Amino acid sequence: MCFEQMQLTSFSGNVFTFSSVLKSCARIGTISIGLDIHRKAVKGGLVGMEIMVGNALIDMYSNLGMLERAQTLFDSIEIQDIISWNALMGGYSQLGNERIVFELLDKMMAKGMHPDIVTLSIVLKACSHTGLLEMGQTLCETITKSFDIKLNIEHYICMVDLFGCTGHLDKVACLIREMPVSSNSSLWLAVLDACQKCGQTNLGILAFHHVASLNRRDAAAYISFGNML
Repeated sequence: MCFEQMQLTSFSGNVFTFSSVLKSCARIGTISIGLDIHRKAVKGGLVGMEIMVGNALIDMYSNLGMLERAQTLFDSIEIQDIISWNALMGGYSQLGNERIVFELLDKMMAKGMHPDIVTLSIVLKACSHTGLLEMGQTLCETITKSFDIKLNIEHYICMVDLFGCTGHLDKVACLIREMPVSSNSSLWLAVLDACQKCGQTNLGILAFHHVASLNRRDAAAYISFGNML
């Protein structure tokens, strides 16, 4: 609404304006508005030269599942930074194209681009979706050591999902005991979900109590707990 009001004034907006609006389009899934803003950005000469706008467009089209457009934009911008790569990889991951995610990771690193914490999350999720336990563990160890990345809670949730989908709940318990960051309801919910899939009641009950103590209104926890029993 603010952007529409701005169009009625003498202000046309700058790279920050368009990047912010495009991010909003990506979050709420407004394709028609996103396409219109893309046209306005092209008319204003902001696409191609401004990496911030280019990245916002790649992210928007990736989130909307329009990977062909996202790939075309990615290939057309003069410089791709880590945000560009992450946006494209994240889009392919969301659509279940894990093979392309791994190919992009290889290409990115071959170009000398260093993965960051977002890249690692995307890769671990791709490994979880395909049940590639050994590959996920190897990539996690290699990326964290080679590029001095400290694992955050999201990475541990990805690892719980990976261990859970491959039936290694003993590694889930070990991971939680040894991780240096504080757990939250999202982590314990991931543990509970893994226990539901594998039928591991003891760890599942523990996970449920942790979720309930942190967020008593989390309906997903009660549903997973009920399905597990």
